[in-house]
Amino acid sequence: MPYTRRPFNYTGTLPNQVENDLGLADDNFDILAQAFVNDDPASGVVKNADMLDGFHASQTPAPNVILPLNANGRIYNYVAYGAMRFDPPDFTMSNNTEYFIGSVSITTPSWSPSGVWKAIFVVTSWFHSAAGGVNNFQHRVKTANGFTNLGAYWFWNTPYSGSGMGVKDTFIMPDLENNMTQIYSFYVFQGGGSVNAVFEAMLVEWYLIPA
Repeated sequence: MPYTRRPFNYTGTLPNQVENDLGLADDNFDILAQAFVNDDPASGVVKNADMLDGFHASQTPAPNVILPLNANGRIYNYVAYGAMRFDPPDFTMSNNTEYFIGSVSITTPSWSPSGVWKAIFVVTSWFHSAAGGVNNFQHRVKTANGFTNLGAYWFWNTPYSGSGMGVKDTFIMPDLENNMTQIYSFYVFQGGGSVNAVFEAMLVEWYLIPA
């Protein structure tokens, strides 16, 4: 049935004018009622009230929906967190030499609305000095497809043998597709200096976030 704007015709001359106008008004009320959940205005809930420009809102990520802020005031929390500590026997590093420490495998879920995920690593390593002097070293993350992400060069100057320090880098890796497994390998590299560092341990933490 069509909606009739201003259904009452005060100057109408039809024999059934009142009945006709009231029928149009009843139709209008019926159409307006259909705007509510279960076609019931008493529900107080309007259909599609969550829509904006034709898109629904939902707390469940999905294509073509608007995602509201969660209880923490964010669009997304990270959906996966992991940590792995690599603690091989201490070894003395040499200049211009790269050392493999360990690998982490990450498999993405299937529901990222954009179809991709962002992997973020926080890598912390601990060293101590073999003697007094200067040194610089670097974290490196590699994948099987040849991608390498380089951390900062850390410069260390210590007058004492055996003094220790920890360094921390954050790596934002290339996007991963839904349902994808990627292996990341972690290295330390001593670039140069007058004294070699002694590697002690590495902590790798990772966060997986819909991109």
